[in-house]
Amino acid sequence: MTSAEDQLTKLLQVAEGRFDDLTQENLGLQLELDALRKENQDISQSFFELMDAQKLESEQMVQLTEQIWALEEALALSHEKATEQMAIMKNKFNSMNDYMKDTLEAASQNASRIELAARVYEMSQKAQLDDIDKQIAEFNDQLKPGKL
Repeated sequence: MTSAEDQLTKLLQVAEGRFDDLTQENLGLQLELDALRKENQDISQSFFELMDAQKLESEQMVQLTEQIWALEEALALSHEKATEQMAIMKNKFNSMNDYMKDTLEAASQNASRIELAARVYEMSQKAQLDDIDKQIAEFNDQLKPGKL
């Protein structure tokens, strides 16, 4: 073998070694690339899961807002109904009060016993205590929590 052949053999060995090094480096870079692709895929998956979770949370917020609006509406209606019932009871009590004043005035003017008895009977009929008790019970029932 001549020195040119020796040099060529050494050069081939160096080239072969360098080729093996580059092949190993390429395999390492390929593994890193695969790992980065996997990480990118995982990050993308997490991003889409977060977006889905945010969408679900937004939908729940919309539902909660609608429930709050419905509750506010129910409370307003309940308040209106309670106010109406109170007005009805107030009118009945005012009517009975006026009638009792008239009866007391008639008694003070020495009305006959029959007239006084008739007025007391009329007061008891106007009072309709069972009806008033029922209305008060309904009103109190409306005020209980959860009764909208």
